[in-house]
Amino acid sequence: MEAMRKEAAETVSTGGLIVRRALSYIEERYDKKLRLTRVAAHCYVSHWYLSKLLNKALDKNFCEIINELRIDKAKELLGEPRLTVADISETIGFSDSAHFSKVFKRYEGVSISEYRNRLAHIGSSGKVSNITIK
Repeated sequence: MEAMRKEAAETVSTGGLIVRRALSYIEERYDKKLRLTRVAAHCYVSHWYLSKLLNKALDKNFCEIINELRIDKAKELLGEPRLTVADISETIGFSDSAHFSKVFKRYEGVSISEYRNRLAHIGSSGKVSNITIK
């Protein structure tokens, strides 16, 4: 999310201010059901205009922005073995853990269990040499 904010900050125009405001709103509420229309209303613009601004500033659509943020948060939580996939899914705003699993694999290129196994391997060996987590 920080990288997205920096990209938006480079745009000094009114559009950049709107994008930064939208990203801030999204980051504060990523764990809830978010709709483009609600974020646009918060920014006092139409959902069409906000969608155009987000695409122009970040080269990502609304769903991609939210999913990337949620997956980043999920990766932080996956280091906690006591949390189930369903717990993490709910915590980051997915209502269906199966959908969360599909989105995670699409963005990270590995399943949730494989990602957790890699994290466990890194934690137990103390080195990261031959394991790459995207």
